[in-house]
Amino acid sequence: MQYDEVKASGLQLTRSPGKNVVYFGSLLLTLGVFFMLYVRERRVWLRIRPGHALLAMSSAKHTIDFEKEFAQHAQALDTLSRQASTPAH
Repeated sequence: MQYDEVKASGLQLTRSPGKNVVYFGSLLLTLGVFFMLYVRERRVWLRIRPGHALLAMSSAKHTIDFEKEFAQHAQALDTLSRQASTPAH
C-alpha cells in the first residue's frame, strides 16, 4: 500500500454559490437603515370635488420645514385652482 503525504496549512478554500445574494441583501439592509434614519416620511392627501379641493399632509417628524412646505403646497394648489376657474381667452 502506498501512502501520499499531503501538507496543508489548515486553511480551506470553499465555494459559496449564494454569496452574491448575501452581499446584495446586506447592501439592501444598509440602504434601508440609511433611509430610515435620514429620509423624512411625508404623506400628502388631496381630495378634489367640483369647485372645492382639500389638501392635508402628515409627517412623523414635525419641523419648521414641514410647515413651510405645507404652506407652499397649499399656495400652489390655490394658484392652480384659480387658473383653472378663470376662462381662457
